[in-house]
Amino acid sequence: MREPIRIVTIYSQLFEKKYKGSLDEQADGFIQHTVEAAQRLEALLDDLLAYTQTAEGPQTVDSPVDANACLANTLTVFESAIAQSGAAVTSDSLPVLRVNEVHIQQLLQNLIGNGLKYRSEAPPRIHISAEKDCGMWKLGL
Repeated sequence: MREPIRIVTIYSQLFEKKYKGSLDEQADGFIQHTVEAAQRLEALLDDLLAYTQTAEGPQTVDSPVDANACLANTLTVFESAIAQSGAAVTSDSLPVLRVNEVHIQQLLQNLIGNGLKYRSEAPPRIHISAEKDCGMWKLGL
């Protein structure tokens, strides 16, 4: 999987380098979004590989993870789908958690992705909440 994604990234970057400014402003925007999406796809694949490695290994955590920062990263992944659907995504102030970052990232991607996918015709209203219960955090919609 890594090789086809790498090729898409390289060719979209080459396309951007050669044609940026030669076409209209809208085309430049399309090119930029393609390059950014290809780079995010590479990062997601790296995260998926890291997740599978950590899921098989010991469950130790090096440092606390700010769930708000993870949410911001997740929103960039879904930027296009959010804009296209007219969705509004809001959240509570999320906690700093002692988890592997890839796990919280995957949780947030699943929550937002499902909120965008499984909806009525109305623009989705997605709210990520955090609630402490019996010393543990529950994150959800």
